[in-house]
Amino acid sequence: MRSLRYLNTILTILAVLLGLEIWTTWMRPGDSGLASPAVAGADTRSTDRSTGGIPDAGAQRKEMIDLLKQLNVQQADVVKVLKSGEVRVKLEDAPNDNK
Repeated sequence: MRSLRYLNTILTILAVLLGLEIWTTWMRPGDSGLASPAVAGADTRSTDRSTGGIPDAGAQRKEMIDLLKQLNVQQADVVKVLKSGEVRVKLEDAPNDNK
């Protein structure tokens, strides 16, 4: 009997919270319904987040791969310069700031 009362109390609390969630979803200012205006009329091929479209995962991966290829080329250039001996490094003792 006691566990049934506990179950009814928990279910009532959950129902009230769900009702509040639905009410706040419907009463959000500027919304004309459940679908947001940015998604309702968006072009699905757009990768620009400012337009509110659905991101294109394939285009994002291609862009990441292109950037990684650029980084590999730049890293290879740095290694080439370091191996050529054009870079000279001079080490000096750091000045003591202890006063």
